[in-house]
Amino acid sequence: MRAVNYADGVFFKKRKRSTRWLVEAGIIMGAAMGIAVVVPPLGMWWHRSHNPDAVTVAFTPTADPDTAEAGAGPTGSPLLWVMKAGDSTVYLFGAFSSAGDIASGWMDRRLFTAFDNADTTLFEVGAYPDVLPADVVTLRPDAALYHRADAMRKMTVGLDKGASEAGRVTAEGVTDDGFVLPAAAWRTGDQKSLTDTLALLAEADPAGYDALIVKRNQTWLPTIEKALSEKGTTFVTVGAAHLIGPDGLVAQLRQSGYAVTRLDSVTRPVVAG
Repeated sequence: MRAVNYADGVFFKKRKRSTRWLVEAGIIMGAAMGIAVVVPPLGMWWHRSHNPDAVTVAFTPTADPDTAEAGAGPTGSPLLWVMKAGDSTVYLFGAFSSAGDIASGWMDRRLFTAFDNADTTLFEVGAYPDVLPADVVTLRPDAALYHRADAMRKMTVGLDKGASEAGRVTAEGVTDDGFVLPAAAWRTGDQKSLTDTLALLAEADPAGYDALIVKRNQTWLPTIEKALSEKGTTFVTVGAAHLIGPDGLVAQLRQSGYAVTRLDSVTRPVVAG
């Protein structure tokens, strides 16, 4: 009887250890899966927490909207427009498409609310080189948002078909060679300064401007218009140079009869790092 009890006791202890091991293994696996899901966008959320929330203000001028917007002064954040039709919403975000340290100071609730609620995201190119999760916060906005979309399992579409005509595509983002807009003006949404600079660049290199900006905008327009005809929300991320000026996507869409509204944020300090 004592031997039987002893044997039962040993068996019970082994069973307890076996069960405990399974529970602990399940906890570890669950934690690992959680890290895999959270890590890619984690840096961006942490970065975002260092910037004050923005208040969305619909800026709808009654006169010539392009002229009025350009003369309205800095918006406080990078430029963002929206257009709606029935059950469709399309956001147009002007990213920074040149080298430089602009990884901080551009994220706000206005932008992330729009981006995170989008069903589909459109970018200049269909894919960006892979980066380590920890490097996401050092990327320029276009690449950072692409990797965020990938982490959130959003549908991503490249506007440029086939080989990219965007100059250079690196892990940091897309560079429109020769058309570099002022980082400070981009960061604060100074549309007038951006438009004036682009006009000077176009005057200095009309052929490059026509190839990199005008023709590509014309190629992209049907895809953007198609997105507005379909149910759901689409977030478009292209270089700011593609949205401003008389040849910009915003002006072209307005000329086609679409109501495009700029969404401004309150002025806020730029926080580095």
